[in-house]
Amino acid sequence: MISLNIANLIPASLLALAQDPEAVCRQVLRDVATSAAHFWRQTALTKLGGSGADYAAGVQEPEFQSDTRVHVVLLGKVPNMIEGGWDGGDQREWLCGPTATNRRPIFKKDEQGNPVELIGWYNTVPFRWSFGGGDQVGRSVASLFGQSDEMSRGQSYDFFLEEAEAQGMARDIYREAQRLAPTTTEAFGPWRPGEHRGTQWGDKLAEGMAPAMGGHKTDPLAGMVRMEKTYERATQSQYMTFRRISKRSDGVATEGWVHPGITARHFAEATQEHVQKISRRALLSAIRRSVRAL
Repeated sequence: MISLNIANLIPASLLALAQDPEAVCRQVLRDVATSAAHFWRQTALTKLGGSGADYAAGVQEPEFQSDTRVHVVLLGKVPNMIEGGWDGGDQREWLCGPTATNRRPIFKKDEQGNPVELIGWYNTVPFRWSFGGGDQVGRSVASLFGQSDEMSRGQSYDFFLEEAEAQGMARDIYREAQRLAPTTTEAFGPWRPGEHRGTQWGDKLAEGMAPAMGGHKTDPLAGMVRMEKTYERATQSQYMTFRRISKRSDGVATEGWVHPGITARHFAEATQEHVQKISRRALLSAIRRSVRAL
């Protein structure tokens, strides 16, 4: 979180030049906070790869606490892991452990197929992909091949593509993904007689469209589906893959899912420095506007 206090931004001697100091304070806080949020998001989009849009989405709009204080907050688990760093480790511990969301049991069954013993837990992990610009939410397919994505670090290819080549491979995969028969989920609401509810699965992207990565059993885009949803005025598509992770106690090995960690990026500190650079300029601009309004 970034907390902006007018007393720390504006010297009292400069504020005294204003005709309406309270109005100037509010204007300066609004201008500086808006600039800080924009700078914070753009820094993430510029410095990060496919995780940049997810991080930027975590930067919230400025929240005024009073006429002299405003907060800009970073929300979300992944954005804060990138901001402050993360040691990494075995992802089974939190994706299949006691606090995991949506985990499902694995049972040993008898000859009749009846569950007789709990031997582990599994979870299905969704991954959303983007093929467009850096402001689209989801892992960027192009940046995946260039390995600039913080969340994929340590699972790299044995080769690296130049930006133009990576963009070209992403376009080829996008064309194939667009042709997939859609996967649809029925909308919520009152059930009507004869209406089918649930997910209707369409086509899946074939394995081999992208090279396999280290630590992956298949290439990361294999099995991609085109999730289609129709709104009142438009139909939109999202591109998703799903991977199964499990933790067992019966001696069956469950490989992979060990993340090497994320280096802290400290974009909030860079944003604080940006605030210090622009605060006096924002004050002078607000004072000029107040004078012209007289």
